[in-house]
Order: sequence, then C-alpha cells, then structure tokens
Amino acid sequence: MNGEISFVEISNNVLYNIKGHGIALQTASENFNTFKNNLVISVYSSYDLYQTDISVSAFYITNPSNTLIGNRAAGSDSFGFWFPIQNSVSRDVCPTGSPLGYVKDSVIHSSGVYGFRINRLSARNFPCKSLRN
Repeated sequence: MNGEISFVEISNNVLYNIKGHGIALQTASENFNTFKNNLVISVYSSYDLYQTDISVSAFYITNPSNTLIGNRAAGSDSFGFWFPIQNSVSRDVCPTGSPLGYVKDSVIHSSGVYGFRINRLSARNFPCKSLRN
C-alpha cells in the first residue's frame, strides 16, 4: 500500500463546466474515503487527457470500498457515477473482490449514457483470495 489516499473526507465541493472526470480516484488503491455533499455539473469528454476521459463521469471511483453520501451529478457526457473496478493492485488491495461501500441519498440527472455504472465487481469475504481452489 504505497502512496494511496485513504480515510479522507471530500465534502461540500462544486465542480462546474469541466473537461475530464470530475471527482476521480485513479489508482484503485484508494479506499475507505467518504465523498459527501458534492455537486458536479456539466462534465465534458476530453481527448487530450487520460484515455478514460473520453467516456467521462462526474464521479470516477476505481475502488468500490468508498462511501458516497448526498452527492449530485448532472449533465455528464457519459456517466454520473462510474465504478470501473480495477483488478488487484497489490497483494493486499483487490478491488474486484471488495464490497461496494455505502451509497446513500445521491442523485444523478441527465447523463449521456448511464447514470450509475459498475464494472467487474464480484464481492467476497476474502477479496484477494482467488475464486479458484
């Protein structure tokens, strides 16, 4: 677990008229963070930033073990909340096997593709243990 940001609260922010992802976790090692009462409006695709910014989202969360409470996403070209769950990041951090964190009172409006999207999530008791015996 080198350099990840965990156990942080990001709250009461407003992002408006931006290119690329709004609030984003990139490395998938960031977990146990809380995103509370944030507002992200008018998020536009970009071909000049990261490749993932082509299919842009207001909230781009690569590890499901985070908490989202009272957030608002409006007017994203692609997604409101996108959880592109990453494979194992290290021996101790395995996002695909981790449970989805607490999501409450969040609202999504006018997303171009999906309001809420989760990729590759298969939560289990021991996230880093192989599904094969």
